[in-house]
Amino acid sequence: MNTYELWEDFTGEEVSRLFVRTDHNGDRLRAKLKDTAEKTWTVEAVDFFDAMTKYWKHMKRGEYTTESHIFPGEEL
Repeated sequence: MNTYELWEDFTGEEVSRLFVRTDHNGDRLRAKLKDTAEKTWTVEAVDFFDAMTKYWKHMKRGEYTTESHIFPGEEL
């Protein structure tokens, strides 16, 4: 299982979001966030596809499918 985090920043005109695994790649990406970003959600998932399925459900975006899945593997 991997842990993924959703970071959000509501201070600009648009909400900025980062959904990333809590590993060294995630550390690199989180380092680019503004100080105003907050961790708003955490989820455990077996792989990136599982994480995105749960993320879409959390964000009320509908069902995440293989057609929605633009990445072939464990990119994040």
